Amino acid sequence: EVSSCLKDIDFEMNLNDCSVDDFLTAIGNKMTEIGCVNTDPFMEMFAFWDATNDSEVTKNIEKICASAYLEDAVDFSEALSLEGQLVGEFIDGGSVYNYGSNQAKDASRIKYFDDKASSRVLTYPDHHALDHCDIGAAMCCFVTSTGASAESPAPSNANAEACYTDIKASRYSAHVRNGYSIYPSDGANDIYCEGFAWGTDKGSIDAGLKGNELFKVGFMNNFYTNGLVEQVPAAPMCGCIDRMPVVTDAKCIEATAASASVTITYDSTLEDLGASLTLGDITYSECSEGNLLDHYKALADKGRAGAEDVTYMESRLVGDGNCPVATSSFLATLGLTFA
Repeated sequence: EVSSCLKDIDFEMNLNDCSVDDFLTAIGNKMTEIGCVNTDPFMEMFAFWDATNDSEVTKNIEKICASAYLEDAVDFSEALSLEGQLVGEFIDGGSVYNYGSNQAKDASRIKYFDDKASSRVLTYPDHHALDHCDIGAAMCCFVTSTGASAESPAPSNANAEACYTDIKASRYSAHVRNGYSIYPSDGANDIYCEGFAWGTDKGSIDAGLKGNELFKVGFMNNFYTNGLVEQVPAAPMCGCIDRMPVVTDAKCIEATAASASVTITYDSTLEDLGASLTLGDITYSECSEGNLLDHYKALADKGRAGAEDVTYMESRLVGDGNCPVATSSFLATLGLTFA
């Protein structure tokens, strides 16, 4: 049985990113510095926490790292609205944001907070469409804009075609327990979708900034600046990738904090292992890979997601002209044939 080498020693570590891999690398360096007999950082943390399984170690690291981003974070819903339910309703496709007659006034707090979005972490909203994004990817899809005509309702920057929605996955947004919606496929882009991804490591800076990315994609850039509104029927307007409609493509945004660092401090007397964040500036840019699927694949190449997660993403962002095949595959799981 391996005993912990670090449990009775005060120590501090500085990480550029608090991912599980980076955390364990720093632990390994600290073990070498101290001269631990055991040289396996994972086994060290297993003993440190008296863990019963490997996933307990990983979850503990992610929890500690994630706490650093929340230390001085701004509550998403409170920052954007004095009405507690407004943000949630908008994510589901409702509220005065979507249907109000004076959106510039109704959404003025969005513009106000945009000035702070480059220096503060925004929490990720507690909402049924955004909870438990198991593969670490989300997106927003809009079907029209405030200036669109009834004859041409599609957004002028439409970049995707909706294939189908599995209502069971989005039932809390649709207010229907089960079912599906199939959308006609004519090869023409008639909705606008944009997303962001952080992968499966909940302690990484990518995960820590997902609330900021949601703010830019769902609220500031596409709604407030470009006037995009309303969700694909039976789906939320923004949500984890599994709750959103299957579509052909999605643009991608990425938030980065190049000078950010996380300090891990352990007090052996209190047996307290904690984390604090030095943030620096947050910058936003279009993902260098060009779209959400390719960005997610790049995360997987860095070890931030598994091959099975990439396969799932490919089943949700199916590519131009592939709606009929995707819809047929979905209906086949229900014992139905797509005519």
